[in-house]
Amino acid sequence: MSTRTLAWTRRYIERGYAPIPVPAGEKNPGRPGWEALRITEEEIPNYWTNGQNVGLLCGKPSADRVDVDLDPDEAVKIAGRFLPPTLTSGRESRPHSH
Repeated sequence: MSTRTLAWTRRYIERGYAPIPVPAGEKNPGRPGWEALRITEEEIPNYWTNGQNVGLLCGKPSADRVDVDLDPDEAVKIAGRFLPPTLTSGRESRPHSH
């Protein structure tokens, strides 16, 4: 596990998010019961063992936080008019599309 992934995963847990491992290059966690995972800081090394990305469970597991997927460029441009300031993420080419 990279130190960067470890640091971000810990940071998410500290902020009240529920992180889960997602295989690199995938969107699906690919494991039975992933919806029920509640990983603690101590358990992080047990789950991120092979270059997995960090996914976040939405809703109740993450204090009712949701993901807004801003696919069109226009949506990214006007999101600040409709959505409160919050954590954003995305690919390098579209860093604030979620």
